[in-house]
Order: sequence, then C-alpha cells, then structure tokens
Amino acid sequence: MGYDISRRCIMDGKAVSYRYRITPTKHFVISIQSLYIVIVLGTVFFRVFQGLYGSWISADWFGGVATAIRYLIVLCLLAILFLEGRMTGIKALLVLALVILLIFGYQKALVTGLMLVISYPSGLNSKKLVKYIAISLIVELVLAVFLSQVGVINDFVSSRLGGTRVRHSFGFVTASAFSAFYTVIVLCITYEKFEILRIRDIIFLELGGLVVYYYTDTRLGLLLVTFDTLVCLIFILGRNYFYWHGSFFSNFSFIPYVISAIFSIGSTIYLSHRIGSSLYFYLNTLLSGRINHQVWYYKNYGIHFWGSETELVGRVEQYLTGKAWNGVDNSYIFTLITYGIFGLLVVSSLFWIIAKYARKYKRHDLGVYLTMLAIMGITEAIFNDLPYNLAFLLAGEIVSENINDAGQKIPNITITWFHGRK
Repeated sequence: MGYDISRRCIMDGKAVSYRYRITPTKHFVISIQSLYIVIVLGTVFFRVFQGLYGSWISADWFGGVATAIRYLIVLCLLAILFLEGRMTGIKALLVLALVILLIFGYQKALVTGLMLVISYPSGLNSKKLVKYIAISLIVELVLAVFLSQVGVINDFVSSRLGGTRVRHSFGFVTASAFSAFYTVIVLCITYEKFEILRIRDIIFLELGGLVVYYYTDTRLGLLLVTFDTLVCLIFILGRNYFYWHGSFFSNFSFIPYVISAIFSIGSTIYLSHRIGSSLYFYLNTLLSGRINHQVWYYKNYGIHFWGSETELVGRVEQYLTGKAWNGVDNSYIFTLITYGIFGLLVVSSLFWIIAKYARKYKRHDLGVYLTMLAIMGITEAIFNDLPYNLAFLLAGEIVSENINDAGQKIPNITITWFHGRK
C-alpha cells in the first residue's frame, strides 16, 4: 500500500515533473488498554518515588515536579476517554466536576484516583493490570534495597528496646513504610493469582514476611501478611466448597470496612475527651502511638465536608527540610480530616461497588483483598493513591463492564513512519 505524490519545479529554466511513491515502512499499534496500563505504571512509579529519599533532591524541585506530574496524568486519562469514544453525558459531567475540583485546589491524589475509575478501558482485565503492578513493585523494592546499601539513597536505621532491635528502612522513609510496601506486594500477588495459588506460594510469601519483620521489627506488617496468607491457604484447601457455597469474604466484604471505619473514627472522637484514661493508654500503646496523632489532628482541624488544609509533614519532607514529622497513620482519619466527608463518601462508594460485585459473582479474591485493605487502613494512610489502594482500578473495571455497549470495539492508536521513493 502506498501513496503517489506528484511535484513540479523549475530546474535550469525548465519545468520538470516528478512523482514520489510514499510507502509505510514501519508501524505499530498502541491499544487504549496498553496506553492505560502505561499511565497506571507511571503513576505507581511516581508514587513509589515519593516514598524514597535521596540527598540530591531539593524540596522545591520535588514539590513542583510532583504537581506537574499529577496534572500530566489527569490530562493523559482525559485523552484516553476521548480516544476510546465512550464519553457519555454522565462521564462528561463527572469529568467536569473533577476538573473544577482540581482547579480549586482539591486534593490531587483523590482526583487522579477518580479519573482512573472513569477512564478505565472496557475489556481490560484487572488481573492483568495488577500483575504488571506487582512486577513493577518487586523491581522497585529490590532496586530500593540495592541503592540503599550502596549509598545512593539513605537507609534510615532506628532501634527499639534500648537498641536490642535494629530497624532498617532500606531506602524508604521508615522501616514501617518498607514493611507496608512488602504487604502491598503480597496483597497484589494473592489477588492476581488467587485462583491458582499453591501452598508453596503461600510459604514463600510468608517467609518473605518473616525476613521483612527481622530487618524492620514491624509487627503489624507481619500480622497482615500472615492473616492474608492463612486466608488464602484456607481457600486453597477448600476451593470446591467455596466455589459452590460462597464465603464470608465474598458475601460480606463490606463489613470489615464499616467496622474498621467505625472503630477508627469512633475511638478518635471518644478518646479526644478521655485523654489520659487507661483505655487511651492501652489503645495508643497497641497501635504504636497512632492514637496520639489521630486525636491531635481531630482536635486541631475538626471534620468538614471538603476537608481541611492540614499541615502534614511526611517523612520525605522531614528529611528534606528538617521539619518535625507530623502525620496520621490511619486511612479513615486521614481521609476524613484531609479530604473531608466528601472524600470519605467517595472511598466508601468504591468499597461498596466492589463488595456488591464480589457478592453477586462470588468473587472471593475481591472479598479477601477488600478485607485486608480495610484492616490495613487502621494502621496506614493508604486509601488516597496507587499502588496502595487498588480499589480505584477494581471499581473502574466494574463500572466499565456495566456501561460497556455490547459488541463495541475498542479503538487502537496507529503510529506509522513513511519514507519517500522516487
């Protein structure tokens, strides 16, 4: 296939005609799904990069680039919506609302997550996407450990029990952050391979959890990994039974989220009026001092519909600027105070959509993942962004399936290079 192009010009005072036949020599096709996967993996890499610290990064440069990348991601997701040709009236209104929120300075992380839901391509299996995410997280984990040991990024070392327990961060901002990152990898793997998990896979993941615990001394991380692997082991041993009869995780996966939310928010409000009580001391000790920070943020910022402009000083900013760390390691309190009632309703809606789908189709993998994510939310602020919260992608897949037109073909983007031949 080619294209004939005729040209006329004057050479040595004479009119000369010539013809070119242009033929394509190279081309490749980028599917909408592949483009979406690339954007998601880019988002994951950026989020992981935020969790690492190198002395060569300046605070002003980091903040400016972070904002620019967020806007770029949103623009790319908007492009996917238009390229796929499935911009319905409802989607257009939602996109307009998100753009307005972004313009008026609402939390960019949550807006980006919602754009991932709206622009999720029809026909893209979340298992495939999560597989790529898990691989990228493993590569980034290994790379972080390596770079921290050769001195490119810092391995922050702390201790417990009078120095008898040494804790390594391996390039992450804290040892707990490293442990949480490994827990996220385990959740991704057990979700993606849920139907084909074997006992040796469970043993391998649990051994990895023990190794991470040995170097980080993070008990909650080990408990989460152990609980997840034990639940998966039960399903491995009773696959036939659960396939036909369902399970608690597929039927009632929204309940752990509700219980965790009530416990986190209720205990924070209640204990804000009981500072110094024995219950306050017990829960604060059990959660490694998290109650102190939750109560402080609640009393200083309160609860508002659109959230509050909180002074959150993460570990990265702490090491870059020298400011004291100031944050909340609880997803429910962090979401409620920072993103407001609106943000908590959005996150709750995502959980509800996935839980309803899991119950309808007996999706044990979704139920187990939601349960683990809800429990992990008590000790980590993970609801606002990828890769820690895959609910944005899982809900996007479900919404995409429900609104997909039967037999609709997903368009591709074709890029072709040409060369001329006389």
